[in-house]
Amino acid sequence: ALEIVAPKYGTAYRMGGRLLLTCRHLFYNSNDCKVRFRSASNYSDKQDIDAQVIWKAPDNIDIALVKLPETIETCNPVVFGVLPDANTTKKVKFDCLGFPLFLRYAEDEIKYATGLHIEGTIDVANRVPHHRLLLNIKDSQDIQPPDEQLERLAEDQSPWQGTSGSAIVCYGLVIGVQ
Repeated sequence: ALEIVAPKYGTAYRMGGRLLLTCRHLFYNSNDCKVRFRSASNYSDKQDIDAQVIWKAPDNIDIALVKLPETIETCNPVVFGVLPDANTTKKVKFDCLGFPLFLRYAEDEIKYATGLHIEGTIDVANRVPHHRLLLNIKDSQDIQPPDEQLERLAEDQSPWQGTSGSAIVCYGLVIGVQ
């Protein structure tokens, strides 16, 4: 997972080669973006690099593809999966990694976020609102924002803002985007 730091803050997932899977609403007015790239050998070694939105889904689908520059090494492709039929009563475990607002901090006037591994379940039959999957986040102190972090947020802010674009993974397969 990588941070999208401009034009809006969000999360992206490397899906193979130099491509990132993320959400469209981060780029409504732009095809340019900045991605925070961290060294695989030293997580605290980070740099913001220019990237390009190369595809946006139609308006009713919140998915986009971003391409990293040629200077970035490629990665192996992820494997995609499909959830069971919506007519079943199955609940499926999921996990994702995102950069939520409640874990943001600033260093030298630059905003950063700590990545958070989020776990929970998806009730496959529950497709509301708008035929979307509902992610039921595990009720754990390791995942839920503490009260002191919630108090710092503005009234119109969600503590989960910034996790948009997180790849939703079930049984090791990418099934969607938060």
